[in-house]
Amino acid sequence: TGLNADLEYIEAVIKHLATISELPLVGAEDLVDATQNTDAYTEVSAALKVCMMNMSKIANDLRLMASGPRVGLAEIMLPARQPGSSIMPGKVNPVMPEVINQIAFQVIGNDHTICLAS
Repeated sequence: TGLNADLEYIEAVIKHLATISELPLVGAEDLVDATQNTDAYTEVSAALKVCMMNMSKIANDLRLMASGPRVGLAEIMLPARQPGSSIMPGKVNPVMPEVINQIAFQVIGNDHTICLAS
């Protein structure tokens, strides 16, 4: 709340943090509200979650479009990033879309944790 801190100290800390982080940091307008409520963190986390949900959708679409050639769509060819299958020569695993999904699931889980903690 800044109750026991000198105003010059608070301003100096904010300025120092802005300098070392190279971010346009400013102090909260209402320090009591900023101390009690975590809605700002929840909003940022939710925005990241929505972004990653969209990325996951794109990754799933890419994986579906690259499936095939016999029973899938085979509309696009993903570049090979690792060996495929020993029993299916030439198979290309959708490694990058899978990585995007793993990251998305982590971000979505983190958002849920932040929501519960708020």
